[in-house]
Amino acid sequence: MSEIREGPLLAVYLDVGLGGRACAALHRAGVVLRRREKLDGLSETVFKELSINPDHANTVFFKKKEKVVGWNRRWWFCGLCLRADITNGHAPGWRKNWCYRNSTICTIHGVDLQRLLVTPQLCRAWDAFLQGLKSRRLDENWTCEHYLRFRISIVSRLTNWKRKQSVVVIDLFDSLYNIFLLAPVYNGNQGMALDMFGKTKPFVRNTMSNYHDGIMYGAELAGCKARFASLLLAGYLMGVIGEQDFEFAENKSAELKIWRSYNPEIIRSIKFGCASAADYRSLESYLAGYRDIGCMRLIRAVDDYLTGY
Repeated sequence: MSEIREGPLLAVYLDVGLGGRACAALHRAGVVLRRREKLDGLSETVFKELSINPDHANTVFFKKKEKVVGWNRRWWFCGLCLRADITNGHAPGWRKNWCYRNSTICTIHGVDLQRLLVTPQLCRAWDAFLQGLKSRRLDENWTCEHYLRFRISIVSRLTNWKRKQSVVVIDLFDSLYNIFLLAPVYNGNQGMALDMFGKTKPFVRNTMSNYHDGIMYGAELAGCKARFASLLLAGYLMGVIGEQDFEFAENKSAELKIWRSYNPEIIRSIKFGCASAADYRSLESYLAGYRDIGCMRLIRAVDDYLTGY
């Protein structure tokens, strides 16, 4: 029977990562835990004893959760979900899946999220429900059924892809997503995702004082069109989205078609919004280790952009 002395590292590992199921699995595998001494390389030892692929274990047990926006900027909602609450005799409730930084589509009904256009009073869910009852002006091209299905498939593809990736890869993808949604900063630069669908500014015009804040708050201030554009760009550089996906989106969006007419080659058109040496250093820190991922599009795009620095 194998024997492992349990120290602080294992305690944290079991409590935070694996929990009671891991203890039971270790016991069934004949692994005895001993408190007292710290054992280096404990994770590898446990994985080896249980015949678990370390890459798969890290992906499953230490997966990062999507980040949510600040409470004051939770503007996006699904009117169908709120109506379902009322129909079922419940007060309308705000869903967490609307509040992620990359939320664009309701995961329940597969429809575009709507933006709350009024300042919340007593309850933002009731305010959103009342707004959803009113007729609203729709973008016919954006709400086209085929285009909506395409966007749902893109979001689903990226979600499934992220489930299989390491934390390092997910961090890099999220950094790209945030950078492409860069809120307007002191020098007037903004993320290129805000330009792809004809948006010259985010829903809330809030010029940030520095590059870091622009990246931190850009996704929270951006609309769904810009968010989807950023998902496309980040997914393209990571090799998940292909040229044919851009071509389909271009055929469904006049705004994107205009943008592509000025930027026929996506890689060469990639901009990260830097305007100073400090911005470039910040960019390098956000994209640290990008060469180790092995995504040739990403390597080429970053190298081409940093060449002028």
